[in-house]
Amino acid sequence: MSRLALALLPLLTACHQEVEDLGAPRLVTERTAELASIVDGNSAFALELLAEVSPDAGENVFLSPFSISSALAMTYAGARGDTASQMAEVLHVDVADAVYHAQFGALTRDLDGDQGRPYTLNIANRLFPQVGFTLDAGFLAIQDQDYGAPVQALDYVADAEGARGVINGWVEEQTAGMVDELLGAGAVSADTRLVLANAVYFKADWASRFALDATADAPFQTPSGSVQVPMMHGSVEGAVGWADGLSVLRLPYLGDEVSFVALLPDQPDGLGALEAQLSVEQLDVWLAAAHEGEVDVALPRFELRTRAQLKEPLIALGMVDAFSGAADLSGIGDAPLYIDSVVHEAVVRVDEEGTEAAAATAVVTNELSMGPMFRADHPFLFLIRDELTGSILFMGRVADPS
Repeated sequence: MSRLALALLPLLTACHQEVEDLGAPRLVTERTAELASIVDGNSAFALELLAEVSPDAGENVFLSPFSISSALAMTYAGARGDTASQMAEVLHVDVADAVYHAQFGALTRDLDGDQGRPYTLNIANRLFPQVGFTLDAGFLAIQDQDYGAPVQALDYVADAEGARGVINGWVEEQTAGMVDELLGAGAVSADTRLVLANAVYFKADWASRFALDATADAPFQTPSGSVQVPMMHGSVEGAVGWADGLSVLRLPYLGDEVSFVALLPDQPDGLGALEAQLSVEQLDVWLAAAHEGEVDVALPRFELRTRAQLKEPLIALGMVDAFSGAADLSGIGDAPLYIDSVVHEAVVRVDEEGTEAAAATAVVTNELSMGPMFRADHPFLFLIRDELTGSILFMGRVADPS
């Protein structure tokens, strides 16, 4: 099973199908050029981020690119200057900001909900500012109108741990308990001024379920050798195709609005090469070539969970200033802010009945110190020096202060 297909799962509801075929109660009636810009940009960001978060094709990973894009889009609404330019490039924003936020909001409202649908897909956003921290009126309007993000003030200064508990409790509730501690100990502090949070929960049955009694242990070739896994078997309705040294599988969930897609290289060690050639356009080509009908499928039953700190991957993609003293998030509120961390957790369970998945993302912003910042969060040298003579009295290296 391709881990790339798993990483794309929460995004597939927004991917490249004709939205006019999806039916009530979906809100979007056509895939306009502006909507396509948002979806394609999110998909391109997803593929680039996967390569940075997990460059080793031999390890499991599961992300919700839509959750991450949502939290960063909310933050982008308050970015200015070079910080905004860098974020726009990383997020693939190629329309005017007002259009971007409006279309992202429309997409979110369309995807969110379970009323009248045979599956559940719930998306929630929330702002958790410091008590007394004044948020910019324009920023608040975007959060309210486009992202449906209510404000819940917390007191990080007086009780950072209590505030962390409130945020984690909200995430746990929104994800049906699947993500119960998004923010670990110390993730917020007395310097925190705003946490922007997103949560996504998805649950759906297969359009054609796998029979429980057909599941049996079978070998699965990993990079380090063969292991025995519970393998589901069945002849189910779906689509399959072959191209460029790989097999493509699409399994619809009930209602055929959302699908599970697997990209399987022909060779057991071919996943790295597959990921290297993957793009939004290439994914479209492979899916378009798949043939609809009854497919004989053998698929492992599995559960994956990934916790990721996204600061370094986002910096590597070009979002540099937002995490430094050069950050310009002046559109958020009345204090100079920088992004201290972007935390993500995602979990998925795939079994004979269907799929359950949840994810959450938090962007933690802290207040900048008034002077230049020096943050010794990695190995450093130090001296004890006589200033009158310049004599170095002591000298050391701190590689592990624990």
